[in-house]
Amino acid sequence: MRKMDKMRKKKEKKKGENGRKWRKSEKKDNDEIWKNIKENGRKSKKNI
Repeated sequence: MRKMDKMRKKKEKKKGENGRKWRKSEKKDNDEIWKNIKENGRKSKKNI
C-alpha cells in the first residue's frame, strides 16, 4: 500500500492544483493508458 500512496503523491505533484480535477475527469483515459503501459513495458511511459 505504501508504494501506491507514493505513486499517488507523485501524480498529484505533477498535476499541481488541478491534480484532483484531472483524476476525476480523465480517470477512464488514465486506466487505458496504464493498461497500455503494462502491455508495452517502460518504453510507452516516455511517450505519454
